[in-house]
Amino acid sequence: MPAYTLDLTVPKSTPKSSPVERELKIREGVIVRWSVLIPAGHMAGAGMRALYGLEPVFPAHEDAWLRGDDETVVMEDFWDPPEEPYTLTFQAWNEDPLHDHTFYVRLAVLQREVASAHQLFLKRVAKEISDAFLKAGGWV
Repeated sequence: MPAYTLDLTVPKSTPKSSPVERELKIREGVIVRWSVLIPAGHMAGAGMRALYGLEPVFPAHEDAWLRGDDETVVMEDFWDPPEEPYTLTFQAWNEDPLHDHTFYVRLAVLQREVASAHQLFLKRVAKEISDAFLKAGGWV
């Protein structure tokens, strides 16, 4: 599973209206996991997002920015790009007037065929676990 990484440092006092931008080129494959380390000190005063062209893909809705403090955000996904290779644009802003902040981005990417099999396997396992709980609880 190829991993792509990006350390996105945002200078202090970078407004949301003029975010820092960095591109990440990905040769091929489906993104199956997004992981972003937000170190202590951010205090939700900085935000980041990933775009494909003008379309937000992480977080996926238009006005959303990933914010937090001293946490790692992990999202399992199956984001299949419309073409390969492809480029994601990462944007970030920082309201903190005293300190720069960095987001540490990690992406897990699988070939389309492998990712499809992986997704099917996970759905099957989830169904079996759900069925086992329903049966154990007497609901089936």
